[in-house]
Amino acid sequence: MAPNITETVAYFGGLSKLAAVTNDCAYPDAVKVFPKVGKYTYPDLEKIIALQPAVVLLESTADPRFKNKLRDLRIDYREYNFTSLRNYFAELRRLSADLDLDAENKIKDLNKLWRKNFPALNKKVAIIVWQNPPIAAGRDTFLADFFASLGCQNIISRTARYPELSPEQLYKADIIINLSGRPWTLTNGQQVIEPETDLYLRLSPRLIQARGEMRSLLASVSGGWSADRRAAALRDYRLLRLVMALLVGAGLALSGLLYQSMLSNPLAEPYLLGVSSGAAVGALGGLLFSCPPFFTAVLGALLALALVYLLARKQGKLDNSGLILSGVMINAFCGALIMLSVFFAGDKVNSLMFWLMGDLGTGIWPQAWLIGAVLLVTALFAGWQSGKIELLSVGDEQAESLGVEVNRLKTFLLFLVSALTAVIVASAGIIGFVGLIIPHIVKMLFGERLGLNIFLTLFCGAVFLALSDLAARTVLPEIILPVGIITALLGAPFFVLVYKKAAGL
Repeated sequence: MAPNITETVAYFGGLSKLAAVTNDCAYPDAVKVFPKVGKYTYPDLEKIIALQPAVVLLESTADPRFKNKLRDLRIDYREYNFTSLRNYFAELRRLSADLDLDAENKIKDLNKLWRKNFPALNKKVAIIVWQNPPIAAGRDTFLADFFASLGCQNIISRTARYPELSPEQLYKADIIINLSGRPWTLTNGQQVIEPETDLYLRLSPRLIQARGEMRSLLASVSGGWSADRRAAALRDYRLLRLVMALLVGAGLALSGLLYQSMLSNPLAEPYLLGVSSGAAVGALGGLLFSCPPFFTAVLGALLALALVYLLARKQGKLDNSGLILSGVMINAFCGALIMLSVFFAGDKVNSLMFWLMGDLGTGIWPQAWLIGAVLLVTALFAGWQSGKIELLSVGDEQAESLGVEVNRLKTFLLFLVSALTAVIVASAGIIGFVGLIIPHIVKMLFGERLGLNIFLTLFCGAVFLALSDLAARTVLPEIILPVGIITALLGAPFFVLVYKKAAGL
C-alpha cells in the first residue's frame, strides 16, 4: 500500500480496515505500529500471504511484476491512480466504496477546497523533485496541476512527466519550489521555497488541504530577477558548460589515443581498465553515505586502477594482456557492486543513473580547472615522450631493444592517463565512444604520427563533444538528453563512414 493510500484511508476514518502497511507509510502516527510488508513499489509477498488479507490496495505505479505475482497466487487486489488530479475524486470514491466506508461528505469537502479559485500571480515556478541532477515536475503531473491552480506558471509547459533541467532552464523561474528534501545549491539569487517534502510529493487529502497555506506563501514571495542579472547568470553557466565539454572531450580523446598506443590494442579506450567502474562505485558510495561524490569517485577510480596494476604485474613488469584482463575483471566486480548498491540505494539511485549516462551540466569551476591542469600535464608529457610511446605500439621487446625503459614509461603513463580519466569521470560521468572513435578518425585522416596526432586528437575530441552537447540541449524542446547518448548515436555511424572512406569501400 502506497503512503498516499494509507493517508487517504486515515482521512476517511478507516484505519481499522487495514491489516498492514508498507515501510514507507509514516502518516498519521497511528500507522507506525502497524505490521510492515516491505517497500510499496514491490512489497514482500511472504508477509502478505502470512497476513491473509481480503484485498491488497495498490498504487497504479506499483511494479507490474508484483501485480502479476498477485494474480498468479489468486490474491485479490485493487489499484488506484493517485498520480493525477484529473480523476482524483473519482478514485477517492472508488477507494471508499471498495472499503465500504461512508466518506462522501469528506470527499465533497475536499472537492470544495480544490475548486476554490485564486487570481493569477504572474510568477514562473520550477517544481524541483530531485536536485542532483535537477528533475522537475512537467506537464501532466499532479504537482503541475496543483501549482497551476494557485495561479503560478510552470516553466515546463510542453514536456510531460519529470524531465531533467539545466541551470539554464532554472534561471527562467522566478521562484524555485524545492521538494528534493535537500537545501537548494544549484542556482543563486532566486527566491526558493522549501515546503514539507512528504506532504507535497504525494497526492493526498493533506495536499488539497494545504492549498490556501501555499497560496499565501507564494503571494508573499517577491520573485523575479532583473533582465541583466539573468543574462549574466546564463552567460556564466553557458561558459562553464562549454569549457567542461571542451576539456572533457579533449581529455577522453587523448586518453583513448595513449591507451591504444601503450597497450598496442586498437579497441583500447579510457574505460577499459576499470577506472570508470571504480568511479561509479565511489560515486554511489558517496551518495549513500552523504559524502562529496566527486572525491569518492576519484578515490574509487584510483583504487580500481591500483588493483589492476597489482594484478597485471608479472615478474616486475606490466603485461599488456594482463592489464586488459585485469581491467575486465575489475569492471565485472565493480559492476556487481553497483547493482548491489543500487538495490539498497532507494531514491538516491536517480543521481547515479544520470551520472552514468554522462552529464556536463552539473560541473563547477574548480572541477574544470582540475581537469584542465591534469590534461595539460598529460598532453605535455605525451608530446615530450611521443617518440618512445610510439615505439610501444610495435611491442615491448622491440621498444626495449631500441633503448626505451618500457616498464617505467608504461607505469608512469598508465597512472597519468588514468588519473586524467578519473577526474573526468568523477566530474562528468561516463561518456562513451569519444576515447574510442576520435583517435581512429584522426589516424585515418592524418596518418599514424603520434606527435602530431596528440594535438589533433585534443582538438577533434573537444570539438566533437562540444557539438554533441549542443545537440543534447537542443534536439528536443525542454528536455536535455544525457550527452553520452548523443556521442553514441553520432559516434558509431560516423566512425563506420570514415573507416569505409579510408578503406575505399
